[in-house]
Amino acid sequence: MPEPVETTELRVGEEDIPVYIMTFKDVKNVKELKPMLMDGRINAALVSAKKIVSPFQLLVATNIALHNQLDGTMKTKNINSEIIFSLSPGKQISEAFRSFGAGPGDTAVAAVAVSDRSRLEPLCQALQGTAVPPEQLAQLADEQAVIKQYAVTEQELIVGTLEQAVVSRIASRCAT
Repeated sequence: MPEPVETTELRVGEEDIPVYIMTFKDVKNVKELKPMLMDGRINAALVSAKKIVSPFQLLVATNIALHNQLDGTMKTKNINSEIIFSLSPGKQISEAFRSFGAGPGDTAVAAVAVSDRSRLEPLCQALQGTAVPPEQLAQLADEQAVIKQYAVTEQELIVGTLEQAVVSRIASRCAT
């Protein structure tokens, strides 16, 4: 498997769950990956990098999704779709997939796999692109699209970072 993979453990209930994040640029075949995601051959969340400002944003959404799974309150079919839904500041599942799921026009994507690093292997074998460190997500993001998606104000950016504003939106939607 190409490196780099960011590995983090999230505490969910009494368990530490490993989470693996990979980021790719210059991707040429997102359209061909969609059927593999739909039928489970790729068992990971594949996210457009356009609106992802940091790996922490992905971890916050993953943490929410894992807690929803533990509590039995998931709004979607599986943990991968719940991660994508949890990135959204809104409550419409279809809108979350349009805004955050990797689409045919995307050339940069992030993949999140829960529990088992080997879940990324089919993606790595099928994806035509270059693996880059997840810390490069900020350079791959469309900052203006992120600001618009999350309705971040100029005042917020004066007193904090874009990442802080985005994570705040994700966490506050979860609390409602």
